[in-house]
Amino acid sequence: MMNRMKNTIYALLMLAIVFSCTKEGVADEGGVSGGNSSDVPAEPLVKYESQFSALVDSSEVSTKTFFDAADGNMLKWTSNDEILVSNGTKSMSYFITEGGGTNAKLYFTTGEDLTGDAFYAVYPAAGAAYNNGTYQVTIPATQAYTEGNFALNSFPMVGACGPVKALQFKNAGAVVAIRPISALGSDSKITSIEITANEPLVGACSVQWNGGTPSVTCTGGKELTINCGEGIAWGTTVYACVAPGTYTDFKVTVYYTNSTGSAHYTMRGNYVLNRSKLKKLTIDFTDVVECQDLSVNGTANCYLITNNTGAKYRFPITVKGNGQKIPSRASMSTRVPLEDIEALYVYFQNGIGKCATTMFEVEPYLSGDYICFQTKTIANFTEEGNTDSSADMGNALIAVSSTSNWELGLSNIEALWSWHIWYCPAVNDHHVPALATAGKNSTVLNIDLGGSTTAYYGSNPPIFYYQFGRKDPLAPPSASEMALPFVSNASTSTLENAVSHPQMYFGPSTSDWCSETLAYDWWNANQTAANQSGIAIKKTMFDPCPPGYHVMSHEVLANFVSLAQNDNTTDIRASGTSVGFGNGWNVNFPAYGDRRPSLNQHGARVHRYTTLARISEKGVGCGETAYFGAAKSTSSGQFAVDANITTTTFTRAIATPIRCQKQQ
Repeated sequence: MMNRMKNTIYALLMLAIVFSCTKEGVADEGGVSGGNSSDVPAEPLVKYESQFSALVDSSEVSTKTFFDAADGNMLKWTSNDEILVSNGTKSMSYFITEGGGTNAKLYFTTGEDLTGDAFYAVYPAAGAAYNNGTYQVTIPATQAYTEGNFALNSFPMVGACGPVKALQFKNAGAVVAIRPISALGSDSKITSIEITANEPLVGACSVQWNGGTPSVTCTGGKELTINCGEGIAWGTTVYACVAPGTYTDFKVTVYYTNSTGSAHYTMRGNYVLNRSKLKKLTIDFTDVVECQDLSVNGTANCYLITNNTGAKYRFPITVKGNGQKIPSRASMSTRVPLEDIEALYVYFQNGIGKCATTMFEVEPYLSGDYICFQTKTIANFTEEGNTDSSADMGNALIAVSSTSNWELGLSNIEALWSWHIWYCPAVNDHHVPALATAGKNSTVLNIDLGGSTTAYYGSNPPIFYYQFGRKDPLAPPSASEMALPFVSNASTSTLENAVSHPQMYFGPSTSDWCSETLAYDWWNANQTAANQSGIAIKKTMFDPCPPGYHVMSHEVLANFVSLAQNDNTTDIRASGTSVGFGNGWNVNFPAYGDRRPSLNQHGARVHRYTTLARISEKGVGCGETAYFGAAKSTSSGQFAVDANITTTTFTRAIATPIRCQKQQ
């Protein structure tokens, strides 16, 4: 009897062997620096010993909750780590009793120990599930920076065993180690890091595993945030857990103090993060954080610089315009694939003074997914206007291309996308009191898009022209003709060709520069038919104006015309520099004409005052324009206005200046 009791007690003691967890590891693609575990409670709150035991999977290096560089970069358990275990019908949570090793005892807090012939486990237990052969794991979308480690409860694993309850675990995640560096001093701290991609990185993932290598499919979110608390120093390595996979547009955004606040860097090409691997990335943000971001108020096809002090600037090249599709081309991509970019090219620079040669102190160059450059200083600039012939105002058209063959020629340069840099401190918002009093939209720029002043420039004005619906400026030609490469007679001209060749003047006919089916929405996504008036403007990826502005609406154009026509003697004035209308010379329109394919030259430059204004189609292939049709010069060099301002329909092939309107 005594021997039978001893045997029973011994058997019970053997059944009370606790669950010992060992884990597979993360192979280091470049090494892991340092790392210690966080202080965690060593004792569980409730002690129910499990009958489970877990065996290490020796085919992979151990991984789990924290790095231990002193032990071959092992990732070990931490006290109170929670594991979900299922017998296929019922699931319950088990907890680690003591951390610090690759094997750890388990306990459960409620109910009874699971029974059965097969068991399936998921770590971490939060968001975990097992159902009919599929493991469900969750990778947190927000993870906390942990010195030398990644966040607890963020790295997923799956495990399984038979009736002997000897669980074996396999990794279901990848680890990325990001080390952002810059030239910012110690007074600048990184406050958070975001990782985004076109494919899901975090959140819900399903794992298929029945021996061999697990297959992981993530259907969760595309953005991971790593919170850095009160801030960490530049050069610190930050670890994050993500789903394994192949990613495109893998972008790391760093938020920091004591500068412009944030910068991002998109990796080129397909970026592979392997299961059970650690990928190290050192990203140099030095150039990026030293440059002011021109896109803080939104991306656009034109960036306006009004600071006359030479400075460093940047703008992103991954977004086409403002990224807003045009309804007639819903399939057209709004992104520039970084892996396709081979070179950067400045199509033209011009202006006055030294800017006629270059407006850049440092010429544009690629840095990650930005174009960076530095402008010259306009030392003698005054707000009254740029009258100093040595000043450096100007414009530049910059493009990225998939070819490195940048020999200047129409067929050799094919841009993926292009941007207009407008360096003009004289530009400012211009309010028209008479319109504001009437409750109308009253704010436009005081200068036509790309211009440097409101003054008339005589026979060769450095003004920029836009064909209706195109996003890029046509640079000022010579006084008598538009020399190549600004003219094209290609009968197959398309929107794609206009994007690929932004400096070409497309003139296949006198009516329309584009040979394809007429579209109404290239400058206004709200416009879907011809002759629509009064509709709100929704700026598109082809709008040519800077962030915060769009091409002038029909309503504002009509208000200007009405203002001028109602009081010709008071509200319209002409001088040797420009025509102005509105009380107190509120808006000036310099005297330059248009560019016409039929004339192959400037048309009626001296006697027409124009501003391309309307988004809507006025007729087949036409856009609306306001102009002074009978203004003429006098013997004294002044201008006399013989007729009121009016509107007309200019065909889309005719290019005229643009006056941008402020968005409401």
